[in-house]
Amino acid sequence: MLPELLERAITEFNARRYASAEAAAREGASLAATAGGRDALFWSGLHETCWGFALLMDHKLGPAEAKMASAIEKLRNFGYVYNELEVTSVLAGLRQGVEEIRHVRQKRKTQFDVTLLPNLKLAARADNNR
Repeated sequence: MLPELLERAITEFNARRYASAEAAAREGASLAATAGGRDALFWSGLHETCWGFALLMDHKLGPAEAKMASAIEKLRNFGYVYNELEVTSVLAGLRQGVEEIRHVRQKRKTQFDVTLLPNLKLAARADNNR
């Protein structure tokens, strides 16, 4: 069930349907919380990532920044890849998002540059047929 939820969250996030991505990640976080451990922390970080970008699209910059910063704290110790998700690219997108929000909130920019919205990526799988 969790791999399907991860794929759904990624698909929805990359289509900029952040509320739907947040719902899928919330469901994954709920399921992972019952098992505990690293998966629970991973899913909580992914949920906050999706939630942060959903808040950003609702022009709630303060809460969006807080969710993204919390997601960074949760995901930063997972290495390059975890559960086939490229965590480093998620972290890069979160950091850029937080920085852009801060520029807007400090009036150095008038609005968030939506061309900076990240995509979530699954790690490339090895081709064993060679």
